[in-house]
Amino acid sequence: MEDEQYQENMQKEYQKYKEHILELSPDQIYERCGEIYFYHCMYDYFMCNEELSDAVVTKMKTSKNLIAECWGVYLKYERLSCDSWKDIDELLKV
Repeated sequence: MEDEQYQENMQKEYQKYKEHILELSPDQIYERCGEIYFYHCMYDYFMCNEELSDAVVTKMKTSKNLIAECWGVYLKYERLSCDSWKDIDELLKV
């Protein structure tokens, strides 16, 4: 039951983001390719990772826009990446 709650929050946020992106022009979508890649990587991490920490799961349950919050952190710290789950773990620590 608890897994369903945080997965539902992730699915809603990701779906809303996709709908927003698909309303943009092709040029605007192209300009946001890095952001789109980030959202996709984070969504996969949250939905497929079976070893999420309790702190991350708690945050996922309470946040309606966790990926957007992570995007803000990612933009703030140039050294962060989302290319691997290890990289995402590091981002979440920040």
